[in-house]
Formats: sequence, C-alpha cells, structure tokens
Amino acid sequence: MVNNDYIQCIICGEIINFRVQASEMNMPILINCPVCTSQIRGNFQSMKLKNLVNAKPINRSDTTVMNRAWSFELSAELPTRKVIKKEFTGDNASLINFELTPFMKWSMVMGNDTIKSIQGPTRLIQFIDSGNWHLVISLLRVINNNKFEYALPVINQKLPRSLSVYKNVSDEISGISAIHQMLMTDSGIDIVIGKNALHEYSELGKTIITLFNSNTITKDNIGDFDVSKFNTEFLTLADSLSDLFPKLLPIMTLRTANKIDNIPDDLSAITTVDAESLNDMYARTYEFILRHLNVIYLLNNLSSRGNTKKFAKDKTEEEFNKYSDFNKVQTFLIQSERFSKPIRSINNKIRNAIQHYDYVINYNDQTIYYHDRNKDSSLTYIQLGNMVIENISVIFYLNELIYNIDRIQRIFSLPKGLKRAPFTLK
Repeated sequence: MVNNDYIQCIICGEIINFRVQASEMNMPILINCPVCTSQIRGNFQSMKLKNLVNAKPINRSDTTVMNRAWSFELSAELPTRKVIKKEFTGDNASLINFELTPFMKWSMVMGNDTIKSIQGPTRLIQFIDSGNWHLVISLLRVINNNKFEYALPVINQKLPRSLSVYKNVSDEISGISAIHQMLMTDSGIDIVIGKNALHEYSELGKTIITLFNSNTITKDNIGDFDVSKFNTEFLTLADSLSDLFPKLLPIMTLRTANKIDNIPDDLSAITTVDAESLNDMYARTYEFILRHLNVIYLLNNLSSRGNTKKFAKDKTEEEFNKYSDFNKVQTFLIQSERFSKPIRSINNKIRNAIQHYDYVINYNDQTIYYHDRNKDSSLTYIQLGNMVIENISVIFYLNELIYNIDRIQRIFSLPKGLKRAPFTLK
C-alpha cells in the first residue's frame, strides 16, 4: 500500500509527488528538489507529513497544479526507485503511472525473506525510539565521569528486563559490564556489527584476560591505553548514531538480506538521508578510527612481542610515531596478528575530497563524484552509507577492546588490600 502526498518547492515552485510506502516507522525525509536542488526535509509520523522545510503541502483538491509532478518513492525500511517526472493527464495516465509499491518490488527480489529482512533492523530503531539508547549512553557517560553511585540504582532498575547475564550489581566493574551488555545485546546493534560479532568479541575478551592473568598486561603498561579519551569520544559519537541509524535503515535492510552488492538499478535510491550528511558521517567515523587504532597496535605488541612499545617490523615507538595515521594502517595492521581486523571501508582519497570540498553531487541520480589530485571516483548514496556502517562496525570493535582494558585498569585502581574478585567474562 502507498499513500500519495503532494508538495511544492518554495524556492522554484516545482510540484513534487511523494509515493509513501505504508509503515508504522517514523520516516525521515531528506531530498533535493529535482529542479533547483534546494534541500527539502521533513518526516512522516503515522503516515502524516510533518515538519516540512523548504516546501509546502498542496491541497489534493487542486488538481490543476498536479497534472505534472516529480515523483519520489519514500520508504522507511527499503530503497526505492530514483526520482522521475510523471504526467498525470491524458486518457492513458492511470496506465502510464501504475507502479508496484516498493515492498512489492523488493518482494520480487528477496522472495520470502523480505519481511524478515525488514524486521531485523527494526529492533535497533525501536530501542532508540524507546529512549533506551540514550539512557544506556548516559549511564556509560556517568560512569566514565567517575559518578558510578548515581548510575547504580538506574542500572539495577533496568537489569531485570535486560538480556544481560547480570540481574543485580553492587560494584563499579560489574556495573560497567552490565551496562555494556545492555548496549551489545538489548539494543539490536548486532544488525550493524554482524550476527557473529558477539561470539568474536567473547573470544577477544578471553585473550585479553589471558594477557592480564599472565602479567603481560601490567599496572605499568596499562596506562599506555588512553581509555578515558576513547570513551569520551565514543560516547559523543554514539549519541549522534541515534539520529543516524533511522536514516540508514534501508541500507541495513539490504545488508540483512545480503543484497548490498546486488541492488537492482530501478531500486537504488534512498530518501531518508542526504549526501552532505553521509559525507560528514563518513569523515567523522574515518577520523575516529584512525585516531584510536592504537589499541589494536598496542594489544598486538603485547600479544606478539610482550611489550607495548615493540612494534611490528622491528620498529621502535619513535619510528612508529613518524608514520601518518593512514600509513600506520598500511604498515602495522598485520592481519596475522591476534587483534588485527580488516578495515576495507577506509578510503583516504574519499576522505581528502570531502575535507577539501572537492566533490560534485548529482542529486537526481544520487551519485557523488569525488576528486583527489589526479584520482577521480564516485559513490552512490547507498554505497557511501554502507561504508559508514562498516566504519561504525569497526568503531564498535575498538570499543570492545577498550571495554576490556577499562575493566582491567579499574582493577589496578582498587585500593590496596582490597581483595580482588576473579576476573571473568561475566
């Protein structure tokens, strides 16, 4: 089922038709007028058009202004066709303008997996809409600011309804573990990081515990990990993800259905996010990753060479620091070492073009053309959005490593003489 709404661009006066796929989801709209390119935004709430910017609704009874219109398909959960110009006059107008809904089109591509692919990401969106995402991030921020006593009663209030293995906590380290498990299990973030990621993280935790129990991670070298800086920046970024994830929902659906690399040409548009927002988030996540990859390098140093300051290829810390952040990835992220992870979404050519505003956007075709020195490249909105999701997945991987280091650091900070409980994955 689709609803039809009509709006008029307040800049150039062009008429625009919205074919809205029926949905219970809150649906953000971020498009550009096909004629003057002004940004038009708003959202559908319970299928009602709200908060329209740079356009005004058209009374559907005024049929004279709707004879011709640019037509956008809108869907909260699925990619759609690109914008087209429609003629609504003539004897065969109804035949010419007949279209299947976005859901029906994707059902022909995905088959019986369509509903399942849509339902997967919606758990994350519902967690955000309920306010629980912001609550979990706030609790983590309170703990990071050394105010655990204020977070404790709220954590214990939430735990009985959580998937966390903890049902009640009384100390800071257990509290951190409990709220971290809420983030990783209750939120539905596995739709972003991958369905096998939690098992991978568990194995990583075991390895870090082994390094701690064997005295490879010590009170002397734990300070080489800048835990507080990472946590502060991660929580700031995580706050903004609550606004970003609903805009990337159609791309998450494609990833769930394993169709991200096999998108039909007539279903390759997205109307929930714009190019500028994607460029901004790609740059932010790119820089975040490069700033914080040291946790991988240092853990690899401990795991492979027994010393945080002994780097791969027999490089000293001084030699390591002479490399640019991007060149460190090429030189020191050795995949055979325990904590390394392939990072395929880091593209310095794209990042440089964004930084220098050296790109051109084809709004109707939804393609961004980047120029960096003598190298040209292009990405569709969906391709760039997928790279943003890949970057976020890498950031959550880094967060998992820091989470384990953070717990160890807090153990070392316990008052002398206080009996230390056995350190486990719980």
